[in-house]
Amino acid sequence: MKRSISCSTVSSKVQIIEDKYGQSGIPIKIKSNHFKIEQHEDFKLTQYRVDFEPEVTITNTKKKIIGDNKEALNLKRYIFDGNNLYLSKSYEYFVLETTFMDRPMKIIIKRTNKVKSTDPMAFQIFNLILRDSMSALKLQNIRRNFFDPAAKKEIKNANLEILPGYLSSIRPYENDNILMCSEVIHKFLRKETIYNICREMMKDPRTKDTWKDILKKEIVGTVVLTEYTNKTYQIDDIDYSMSANSSFKMANGESSTYIEYYQQKYGIKIEDPRQFMLVSKSRERDIRAGQPEYIYLIPELCRATGMTDRMRQDFRLMQEISAYTRLNPQKRVEALEGFNKRLQTTPESMKILNEWDMKLDRELIELEGRELPKESIVFGGNQTVGTNEKAEWSIRGSTTMFKNIDCVRWIFLYPEDMEQESMKFLHSLIEAGKTMNYTIATPLHKAIQDDRQQTYVREIDQIAQKEPRFILIALPTNRADRYSAVKQKAMVEYGIPCQVVVKNRVMNNKNLHSICTKVAIQINAKLGGMPWSIKLPVKGLMTIGFDISHNKSKSIGALVATMDLNKSEEFYSVTMEYKDGNEMVKELDKYVQIAIKKYSATCGSYPERIVFYRDGVGEGQFEYIMNQEVIPMQQMLTKFYVNEPKLAYILVNKRTNARFFKPMGNGYINPKPGTIIDTEITSFDRKDFFLIAQSVGQGTVSPTHYTILVNSTGLSTDRLQLLTFKMCHLYFNWGGTVRIPAVSQYAKKLAFLTGQSLQKPVHEKLRNTLYFL
Repeated sequence: MKRSISCSTVSSKVQIIEDKYGQSGIPIKIKSNHFKIEQHEDFKLTQYRVDFEPEVTITNTKKKIIGDNKEALNLKRYIFDGNNLYLSKSYEYFVLETTFMDRPMKIIIKRTNKVKSTDPMAFQIFNLILRDSMSALKLQNIRRNFFDPAAKKEIKNANLEILPGYLSSIRPYENDNILMCSEVIHKFLRKETIYNICREMMKDPRTKDTWKDILKKEIVGTVVLTEYTNKTYQIDDIDYSMSANSSFKMANGESSTYIEYYQQKYGIKIEDPRQFMLVSKSRERDIRAGQPEYIYLIPELCRATGMTDRMRQDFRLMQEISAYTRLNPQKRVEALEGFNKRLQTTPESMKILNEWDMKLDRELIELEGRELPKESIVFGGNQTVGTNEKAEWSIRGSTTMFKNIDCVRWIFLYPEDMEQESMKFLHSLIEAGKTMNYTIATPLHKAIQDDRQQTYVREIDQIAQKEPRFILIALPTNRADRYSAVKQKAMVEYGIPCQVVVKNRVMNNKNLHSICTKVAIQINAKLGGMPWSIKLPVKGLMTIGFDISHNKSKSIGALVATMDLNKSEEFYSVTMEYKDGNEMVKELDKYVQIAIKKYSATCGSYPERIVFYRDGVGEGQFEYIMNQEVIPMQQMLTKFYVNEPKLAYILVNKRTNARFFKPMGNGYINPKPGTIIDTEITSFDRKDFFLIAQSVGQGTVSPTHYTILVNSTGLSTDRLQLLTFKMCHLYFNWGGTVRIPAVSQYAKKLAFLTGQSLQKPVHEKLRNTLYFL
């Protein structure tokens, strides 16, 4: 007899979650990339404690001893983590006397627990079984995911290989569901080795004198693949003091050069004994398992993975790659069902699943979703325009922006040799403003002699003395150091909003009028205007978005808040640099207080409700966020409110592996923008939902996963779902919905801009505008 596994006992206490589901919208049938897991009722799993005499402390050594003695121990199918052994059979006590490295060794195995299919430990076991069965498909294991080298795609003109693969995991969901979530993924492998890349740099006249600096910038932080072990490593440093001729101590205590080691162990001859070494720092858990703290790798044996910036900027190459990797819903469903079929028809994988009494449903799970009503966009004069099927809109004809801040007393800065393109762009920009009844006055022109970074910076110093309200800066190329320099000078030092346009991307574009329309909208927003708005039935509401950007040296948090959108078009934004979580929480609380005071000064009272969207949080961090951010924020808010603060704290997760497919005829299409899924594949112990807010032109649309950690606003889950979709319509860089609420998208953009370019907080007088658009 078969049954679906119940997860009602996965947590120590069954939780009844009130108000978990929404109701708004039209119910629809939808498929998800999940398969149900079934088990025999007599499923048995027994946990054993394993000890060694004499004691063994290194996990990998323990695993080797068990593996070498599995026949003597009668272990046909087992899972061993270094301390505990899991078997489908049961015995009380077992002792084996053997030898290891010519020394006597005693293995003592003692039963400790029966593992039920509903125990949390069972899910770790299920995933280990799943990994074993995937390995049996002859898939290549790269960084914990599995790829199919037999189905690789070669991009010959880019020396690139694309390996299709699968990311799969098993976990409990609501309604007693145990599901396997599977997603189609791709791995990019470059045909050249790090050694090849280095040699090309040394030969190139443009880089032969600076190749060390360029190489470090290009490969440190990237991942390489060593094909002799089929393992991947992140490169943390380059050691020029070492070479393939250097010596090291092996596990048995003997000394060997790297050349000798690779020849003896793998039969590999190192061609260049003088080449430097790459350094990879081991993870803490790997060090505990016996791995050295630093692993030294030979460039000649390391294949680069991923794509370079040059590849990403190659439009034709990216088109070719996208045609292969961005599967539409129909092709994605076919790939997932094909993967399921392989698991259940390949003899080796079937044997593993059968030995553990595990069975997969052959069909993708079907569930009920809801399509929320389309939103109306409000423009100038309270004119409303409905969105189309893609949740997009445009400002055309008699439509004007919701609130204009005219662009007057401004300066246009450009190089002399770009004068013709610059004047053409300026004329088109002014005309684009006129079509929206938006005034862009004729600026003061400032042509500079060259396009050097120092020249731009010097000119901005002089321009700032004229106290312009806005600066438009034309650059010949999108060079990062020059872009950062002009942004820092204008916005950090002087507090002047500025817009950068690049010759190749903007001025030479055949869609110049369309681009100028978007730039005019951006200028209005940067000056404090509001291109459009939405109908918001909730009064007294402040929404806040918070995100974090990490780089090698620091972490930048960015907060962006709305005022009451029924009363004010102003925003409040701020960035904070921090070293640890405690420092970040203090800074976050401080700036939320400032945002509330700003709201009070603008709207005449404190916000009645605050909806806080927190991005950048993984599932394993929920408890930490609750204790370190949410509870301190609730305590801080008591300074402003006599009664319980009306706060909703919602986690925003874009990195979900869930995908959804809407049946249409005999195939599948993407769900419409505004599709909500809050049943079956959501959490059994939390309020959460998936929202597809946007449309995509190619591939399968990615949903965003929202988890409501706390909600004392008085707004139901249904109202919060509707609000979240509404807020996806207010990102002024695009005439359509974005994947996450606009305040979250603004916070993401601001954190990235600050970490990559500005480096410091901007001048205080810019904090009430969207200067970072």
